[in-house]
Amino acid sequence: MKMKLVLCTALIGLLVPAMASIVVTATPSALPSNPGDVFTIAITGLGNAGELVTGWGFDAYWANGVIDLYDDPFGDPAIVFGADWTGVYAPTPDPDDPTVDLNLAALSYPPGWIAMNPANLLVTLQFMYNGGVTDFTMGDHHFLGDMTEGFALYPFSNFAEVEYVGAYGIPEPATLLLLGLGGLALIRRR
Repeated sequence: MKMKLVLCTALIGLLVPAMASIVVTATPSALPSNPGDVFTIAITGLGNAGELVTGWGFDAYWANGVIDLYDDPFGDPAIVFGADWTGVYAPTPDPDDPTVDLNLAALSYPPGWIAMNPANLLVTLQFMYNGGVTDFTMGDHHFLGDMTEGFALYPFSNFAEVEYVGAYGIPEPATLLLLGLGGLALIRRR
């Protein structure tokens, strides 16, 4: 009986394609402290060895007005895709989720597939800080039938299972606390 169970489990494992796992991480260059500060968020993807991705797409969320995409007139554009990707973006609401602030998608360049191990730079976003606190989060809707989102695996067999790790508390609450305490100290000193 145990032998039949082992054989059936092995057969099911061969018939059902394995889901890959990719971790997408947002890493701020430096957290801003003053309104007008410009900073970047680098978004990277890391998968298991041997995982090949042909394209990706996801949504980004933040509190508009606290941070805004910033095109430096004398420097870097607000959105720069990694060297392995040809990308497009749309700062319009997603039909599946009206709270989306930015839709991002890219295909491998040159066409083919990209290994996600070691970590691969997907895109860098440049922001201007306007004051306040926000979280920067990401996600996708490919499970709702949106085939422009998710991480498509080579050879177009399925989508990877993705974990998104955002940047929380921009600027971090401790920085705001220190600024507040410094302000109170200045007021009290007078």
